[in-house]
Amino acid sequence: LDMALVWVSPRPYEQYYLPLNASAAMLGSYTIGLYSHIRQKAIYHRPAWNIAGLAGLIVMAIMAFTLIAGVKRSPATGRPYGARNRGYVQRWEEIRQKKLGGFVYPWEQVADYIRMHSSPEDRIYVWGWIPGIYLRSQRFSASPVACTSEMHVYPPKVLAKVVGDLIESFSMRPPRFIVDTHNRHFPYDPPRPPLELWPTIQQKGPIPPDPNIVSQYEQAYYRLLKERADQWPDEAERFLAMKPLRDYVMANYRYVAGFGDHLIFERKVQ
Repeated sequence: LDMALVWVSPRPYEQYYLPLNASAAMLGSYTIGLYSHIRQKAIYHRPAWNIAGLAGLIVMAIMAFTLIAGVKRSPATGRPYGARNRGYVQRWEEIRQKKLGGFVYPWEQVADYIRMHSSPEDRIYVWGWIPGIYLRSQRFSASPVACTSEMHVYPPKVLAKVVGDLIESFSMRPPRFIVDTHNRHFPYDPPRPPLELWPTIQQKGPIPPDPNIVSQYEQAYYRLLKERADQWPDEAERFLAMKPLRDYVMANYRYVAGFGDHLIFERKVQ
């Protein structure tokens, strides 16, 4: 059943294979127990059963080899890890070292800032895909759709509807804070330009929320995307579909803080 769910999944994310570990452990232990039971009762062909057991151990070792030795590239995307990755065992060690050193990730700093500068009844919205901000800040989403991870692959018309639905949900309960994570989630192809809620200029930070400056930026960036339509066919129209959300932020919010690539906008006092 777990494998069937992986097969029907629209994305080859590695974490989708995690439920298979539980199924494999249960079936594997059952198989070993059944083997031991049959082998103990087998009067004849005992050497054959010993060979079968040894062969099973070899197969298990081969299948678990990548967990022990690690892999250098993502099996799903081919993206290089930069070093041998051993999955969640490696991540546990990373978290342990992080706690010992007192290191706080930028998204955690964002969540801490929101929690210190808001009350529990305030709502927030996180553009992109870092749902941990909601958890650490202990604040609910102002939209029924808390995160948007596939904006880079939505057709422009679909993205325009997503943006329209988002603004409509904000009209019923405006978020106190809006976070632009600037986080690329899917797809992972680096040549694709980022689809930000609020644009930034390298080494200068976010552009000022001035209508004239924003308009000049939008026109220049739209022309650039149009000129590269052969490389990025829908990016110009996708950028245009985001304009109502940029206008909403510019009219109702002010930039208050940034941690790493993440930007925090607070609703203006009406």
